[in-house]
Amino acid sequence: MINNQQDETSEASWPEGTIIGIAQPLTWPYIHSYTYLSILAMDKPDIIVLDTPRSGGLAEKREAQTKAALQLGCSHIAYLDGDMIFPKTSLFDMMKVLQDGADLASIVCYRGAPPWDPLIWGGPNDELLKPFEDYKFGDLVDATAVGCGCLLAKREVFDVVPSPWFQVCEVREGKKVIRRGEDTYFTRKCTNAGLSLKVITAYDIGHLRDISIDRDVFLMGQVLKKFGSLEAVIRFLKLNNFAERSEAEEE
Repeated sequence: MINNQQDETSEASWPEGTIIGIAQPLTWPYIHSYTYLSILAMDKPDIIVLDTPRSGGLAEKREAQTKAALQLGCSHIAYLDGDMIFPKTSLFDMMKVLQDGADLASIVCYRGAPPWDPLIWGGPNDELLKPFEDYKFGDLVDATAVGCGCLLAKREVFDVVPSPWFQVCEVREGKKVIRRGEDTYFTRKCTNAGLSLKVITAYDIGHLRDISIDRDVFLMGQVLKKFGSLEAVIRFLKLNNFAERSEAEEE
């Protein structure tokens, strides 16, 4: 079971010789202060902060950081985006999933714009998995692809999957032409090679915009989609006397 709180003995549970390369597509002075502070607070073994190339797009930066991590002898690579908030035990929880046999582990992240979907793919046809239909919050999910906002990979993954690991491309599936971003390209390339990708859904990695996009924002989006608008939600609540009930319960 994945816990978002970790006891004081957890440091002894890191595998011996663990060195994690932290790969962020933005350089440290430019990441959000919330992100920086959450990384400082994380329970972690020895880490190497990987330099970010000054030029190139996201795919080129991820590719260069991955090569640097392998050259520096990292045992694992953590892909952590610069606009996220990472709970303290994020790396520890993903490491436990890898110790249990997975090759890659992620914690559920959300799209930064409506409809704020959880970025977990599970089918052969680029279909997003839907919470409550394909999984319930709290499940440890088998996925075929994820966004790399919070992903931990074993070094051995890169012995199985050849470079280039990250690139934007178009693929044809039947009559459809699908554009794949660098993150889904990499993770799907891994699972197509037979590697195991597990996603922790017990808690979120908040995706920052003006607010942190997490499951609460996603669920509100589902409510708005059902009712059509915020005004419709307010009308529904008024028609069902929710305000009066709340006041009566407080009394």
